[in-house]
Amino acid sequence: MEKNIKATWKLADLASSIGLGILGFGLGAYFFQSVISVELFIIVTGLILHSIGMFFKHRLEKQSFQANQLRETSPPKWIAVIYWLCWLILAGLMSYLYIKKQS
Repeated sequence: MEKNIKATWKLADLASSIGLGILGFGLGAYFFQSVISVELFIIVTGLILHSIGMFFKHRLEKQSFQANQLRETSPPKWIAVIYWLCWLILAGLMSYLYIKKQS
């Protein structure tokens, strides 16, 4: 039963994050002409906030596993893969924005 609650919590967290991302994309498309002068600020702010949230969430999950609160010895490997893949994507996005700004 407890495992189902945790799975539901993670699914809700994922749905919330994806929904927020889609909402942000939609609002960005809607207000495109209005915010064109501050687009880089908005993107960088979003990247920083996402990075901070991602770092702390990963740290808390790791601590939970180490404290055996989730009754497993270590986090599943896919969590680490997704975490580092996200950092790689963020680095690629920042590189792309930097190169585009220079040209």
